[in-house]
Amino acid sequence: MVRALVVASPRRFTVVRLDERVRDTFWIIPTTFLIASGALAYGVKALDRSLAVESGSSLWWVGSSDDASLMLQVIATSTLTFLGVVFSITLVALQLASQQFSPRVTRTFARSTTTKVTLGIFIATFVFALVTLAAQEGGGGDGSPTPVAAVSIAMVLVAASVIAFIVFASSTIRLIRIPHIIGAVADETRGAIEENYPPEDRYVAIESRPPGDPRGIIRIDAAPHLLARSRRGVILGFDVSRLVTLAAGRDCHLTVLPHPGEYLSAGSPVVEVRGGQSPPAWEVLRAISVGRERTLYQDPAYGIRQLADIAAQALSGAVNAPTTAVQVIDRLGDLLLRIAERPDPTGLYVDRAHRPRVQVPVTLWPRFVPLAFTEIRTFGARSPQVTRRLMATLDDLLATVPPPRRPELEHERALLVAAVEALFPDAPARERALTPDRLGLG
Repeated sequence: MVRALVVASPRRFTVVRLDERVRDTFWIIPTTFLIASGALAYGVKALDRSLAVESGSSLWWVGSSDDASLMLQVIATSTLTFLGVVFSITLVALQLASQQFSPRVTRTFARSTTTKVTLGIFIATFVFALVTLAAQEGGGGDGSPTPVAAVSIAMVLVAASVIAFIVFASSTIRLIRIPHIIGAVADETRGAIEENYPPEDRYVAIESRPPGDPRGIIRIDAAPHLLARSRRGVILGFDVSRLVTLAAGRDCHLTVLPHPGEYLSAGSPVVEVRGGQSPPAWEVLRAISVGRERTLYQDPAYGIRQLADIAAQALSGAVNAPTTAVQVIDRLGDLLLRIAERPDPTGLYVDRAHRPRVQVPVTLWPRFVPLAFTEIRTFGARSPQVTRRLMATLDDLLATVPPPRRPELEHERALLVAAVEALFPDAPARERALTPDRLGLG
């Protein structure tokens, strides 16, 4: 008997992939604000025509038509200038943070909704003032009505821009602080672990049987017309529901060959087909999500990879920040414990009749331990703060995880002891470096 999963929701992958695309794409939200502000400006123009407020009876903050025109000019020019200065300074600060911590910090900034909404509000203020000004001057004249509604809304947008800037400044300071970056990556990784390493009650038991005779290999260039749609790149994930449906319709078994995060080049094998009839290659390839950069939603190992990169860069001679590495070790210990408490995924999916249809590659426990600790141990063996925290983490995990998970941790602990002994021949210094301490050196 083997364990397998039944696809819960056929549309879940589509929703998650769309959410990931929106979060990873910086221009969608600002462009939406731009279009909405332009449409709002034309709508308000019609409203002002219907109100037909004369200069002498307009509201005090609007004044005459000339005053309104001058106010809109000031709003448009100052907003655009302020927008350029603020985001130029922000990008410089972000570049410095990426050099000090890790290039992956730019991903955290680009996925920030606050950043996108702030940029959208600034653009909306500028576009609304510009379009309103152009409409007023184009239809101007001494007898034209005063744009009371337009100026009022422009003032509201200016107030919203000021508030958005305050929130943006606070958010940016938080985004480029290393504790927030580490915490954000750890939180996203924790969610990916919950999704991709389900508890035992999510599995169904099926009889293991051969999937049938091999029918062939589907390669990335099997459907040349898809290459124009960027089918070459890093695997982001698999639409398992689509693959199960294709396999059930052809009574075959599909085995996905590359792991999430691997790069697919032209000619790369993607799926092996066994038994039944082979589905069309283009339909199978449509179920493989490919992009330029790895994501976490089906690849928790990428989160651990990011954390290990941050720690490795912090331990470099140019940065030399062992406390940052200790903060990373704190999160890595928590993430590894969560993985250790879950059963190893089989990567096998069945249809509604509990027949095995799809096998996807999975990352198992023995691969996570060296991924988390190898580079930190290599670069941090000279820092007693790092080695003491590593020893405490390994000892805590050894005392908590199930016995089958312990060999990899024991091996990693032995490697750490050997590395410290090679660097600290003096017994007191060696003993101090290998003393477990959850605070490192405090």
